Amino acid sequence: MTAAERADRTATADRLCVDAYAAGGGPVLAVALIAVGGYGRAELAPHSDLDIVLVHDDQLSVEASSSLHALTESLWYPLWDAGTKIDHSVRSFSEMTAAAEADLRVALGLLDIRHLAGDPNLTLRLRTQVLAQWRRTARSRLPDLRALVRQRHESVGELAHASIPDLKEAEGGLRDAVVLKALVATWLIDVPHADLERCRLELLDVRDIVHTLAGRASDRIGPEMWGDLAIAMGYADALAAQFRVRELGRRCTHLSRLAWRRARAVVDRPSSPSAPRRPQLISIAPGIAISADEVVLDAKTRPQDDALLLLRAAAEAAERDIVLAPTTAARLVREGVPLPEPWPAEARELMVRLLAAGRGLLAVWETLEAAQVSQSVDNTAFQRFIGETVHAWLIKYLEMVTVNGTDRNKSKGAAFLAAIAPHLDRHPTP
Repeated sequence: MTAAERADRTATADRLCVDAYAAGGGPVLAVALIAVGGYGRAELAPHSDLDIVLVHDDQLSVEASSSLHALTESLWYPLWDAGTKIDHSVRSFSEMTAAAEADLRVALGLLDIRHLAGDPNLTLRLRTQVLAQWRRTARSRLPDLRALVRQRHESVGELAHASIPDLKEAEGGLRDAVVLKALVATWLIDVPHADLERCRLELLDVRDIVHTLAGRASDRIGPEMWGDLAIAMGYADALAAQFRVRELGRRCTHLSRLAWRRARAVVDRPSSPSAPRRPQLISIAPGIAISADEVVLDAKTRPQDDALLLLRAAAEAAERDIVLAPTTAARLVREGVPLPEPWPAEARELMVRLLAAGRGLLAVWETLEAAQVSQSVDNTAFQRFIGETVHAWLIKYLEMVTVNGTDRNKSKGAAFLAAIAPHLDRHPTP
């Protein structure tokens, strides 16, 4: 199941819609047949419905009104006869824009409008107005959208951890990817596009397979499906397939949380026409600064000149529970120099600070892993940092904590080391 197959399904559906519009005598002016939602994005799965809307100008001539009435009587039947499942409606231009303004779900669907048949200028006008309206009202609507997303997450659970994950509605699923693209469309925030697209396209491939295996429109992966899914995905066994799907959900969840932290910062930040347009840098450590509530490199910092920059940036971001800018992490991975062996005292202190940072550690760690993937790092200083080095210093840290403690503490430390050993057995213990 690939993007090419989704494109073929979309092209087939488009031809059905265009032919049905023509057979019904659809006018070429003032009326348009448009695709919205997943069909608008050309992301049809094997058993997806077609979300289509017949849109017309508010003021129609007598002739156009007559043609529209005849078209609504005949347009849908050829699609039904072809065995196509459709979710259809007929709306005026003003009804469409009003619905987008009143309902966030409608607004998200209309951001993906795609012309099928009829008057292309009408489709273009609608798309332009909906997008302009979205950008104009985004700052005030973001809190409501966040509440809507959080409610869905609480109801469905997280793709990375749910016992029966929902590829579409779960946190880290395809619905979140759609929301992220809508957030980017506001022009208020940005997300790592390449990472998002990689996760989104692979999740779409998985959903296509799930539809095929289930024989119906289903986005949920039951326990009995993992084995067949592994075969279709080309993985060795069910565990490997499950690991990959949940990893994609984890990555998308991280991107979503990153985007919402940025969105919250935008909403909380006063908007003033007189505010400086240049980013303001507040230096917090050698070579490291904060800009727009994110840890970045200072203006004149050169990654090649300081081997501790990656650790320092990660520790500062984790301790402050703020974003380590993905572009900063990626640059440090790409251009940074290896840490000297043995590690200097400052590096050891930074590692301990990072591991002891608390709740801020998770987001920073996810960003570091994403930077490693995006830069295709292999056997570099960062690989050692994420792998052998982190393992080594985690062990050393635990040993330092327990070595002078009571027998009970030592026993707990030994039990913890034994518990994590299977997950770290590819890394040598110093």
